[in-house]
Amino acid sequence: MASALAPYSAAAGGEKHDKPNIVLIVADDMGWSDAGCYGGEINTPNIDSLAADGLRFSQFYVNPVCAPSRAALMTGLYPRNHNGSTSVLTPNMVTAAQALRSAGYRTSISGKWNCQRQKPDTPLAWGFEEFYGFPDMPSNYFNPALEDMKFGGFRPPFEHNGEEIWEFPDDFYVTDAINDHAVEMIKRYSEGSEPFFAYVAHLAPHNPLQARPEDIEQYRGKFMGGWDALRRERHQRQLDMGLVHPEWGMLDYGNITNTSPWVDTEHKEWQDLRMAVYAAMIDSMDQGIGRILRTLKDCGVDRNTIVLFLSDNGGDAGNMRWDSPDIDPGGVDTYCAVGPEWGVMHNTPFRAAKAAVYEGGIATPLIVRWHDTIRNGGAVTNQVGHVMDLLPTFCDVAGIEYPDEYNGEEIIPCEGLSLLPILEGKQRDAYEWLFWEHNDKKAVRHGDWKLVGSGDPANWELYDFESDRTELRNLAEEHPDRVKTMAQAWSDWAERTNG
Repeated sequence: MASALAPYSAAAGGEKHDKPNIVLIVADDMGWSDAGCYGGEINTPNIDSLAADGLRFSQFYVNPVCAPSRAALMTGLYPRNHNGSTSVLTPNMVTAAQALRSAGYRTSISGKWNCQRQKPDTPLAWGFEEFYGFPDMPSNYFNPALEDMKFGGFRPPFEHNGEEIWEFPDDFYVTDAINDHAVEMIKRYSEGSEPFFAYVAHLAPHNPLQARPEDIEQYRGKFMGGWDALRRERHQRQLDMGLVHPEWGMLDYGNITNTSPWVDTEHKEWQDLRMAVYAAMIDSMDQGIGRILRTLKDCGVDRNTIVLFLSDNGGDAGNMRWDSPDIDPGGVDTYCAVGPEWGVMHNTPFRAAKAAVYEGGIATPLIVRWHDTIRNGGAVTNQVGHVMDLLPTFCDVAGIEYPDEYNGEEIIPCEGLSLLPILEGKQRDAYEWLFWEHNDKKAVRHGDWKLVGSGDPANWELYDFESDRTELRNLAEEHPDRVKTMAQAWSDWAERTNG
């Protein structure tokens, strides 16, 4: 059994460490297929460079919405109290930042925390020594101090190490601010003798659709071909990359709830603009990622730094109540979303989107670059992973064990599995079971079988991922015993983790 984490004491004389630095970059509501290296047409050269030099995962999972994913990322656990949109951190958990600090790591978070929303449970209470961002999320990219349009006037404050920030310069943009702070932390930490963990937690491309005009203009008109054609083009690129299998089907627009084919859609220029702003938001994030990668190189630490990129859930296919062809999205005073058709495209070729437990809601891109360890750059792994694998992976590469005790508290045993064998080109022991829940939606994966349900227990659907990862052919009636066994496993898990 792992022992309690011991406080770290620096090596005498400030000797340079041999532990790898870790830069973890998380997008918010970015779809599985949005980046170029996953089939998208958005300009993401820096994310794509990570894939070219690293490893892409084709079967990596998160939770259906933001907070449970970020809690699982931090703790190596399934989210607790997860029947909803939040997950609660408790004293019997340990975070990645706490574990890594025990191994001598400097720790910073730039951006969205979203694990605990109220003081004193900010990142500073959970192992981070530097926090610049927001405990929950702002509703405006250009001025986070504006009245929150989504939550009825509640304004989550922007903070720097516990000090609230209510005034922002005229040229402020959240995405740039997050990346700039991450660059500052990497420069500062690279000057020392300790390794560092820099968590870059983006808001982009979460709604509202707001981006710099110059970033929007380069995309205007590029989506006039329509979501049908562009989705098919994404799918073909994914096939060419070996990310998906040709035998998997894909629903057509019109057969997907709340969608219609492009040919039947009015206000095409407005629809094009919605997608152009969304693309600009990802483009801006990618530009900042480029600054982060150049900083690692300029500081001479890029070869000994693991860089990871993923999203916290599937792309969002919802509308906001302000969505109207009379309102052009993009500016500080607009609050719009991409809508269901573009949202479906973001998760090509999967079914559904954010908040669902179909693959479109829980599959994420994961890219890992680690020079000298991942030697087959550009490769794709089909091994299954989950966001709760990140903490045990960080413990592995830092040379520490996940603790059974921390701050005098008995710690819940880690439920994730280290990704290190996969990064080293080996076959990892596979998960026997994986589970999800969001409100009344539930899912369980067992090998290549996945069970999906909602509401009435009789509504279980069963899919065989060997031939149908896009979840189009329900086999529940053909395999009632398998349904019963998997449903019971899900109930046992839910009782264990949702108390």
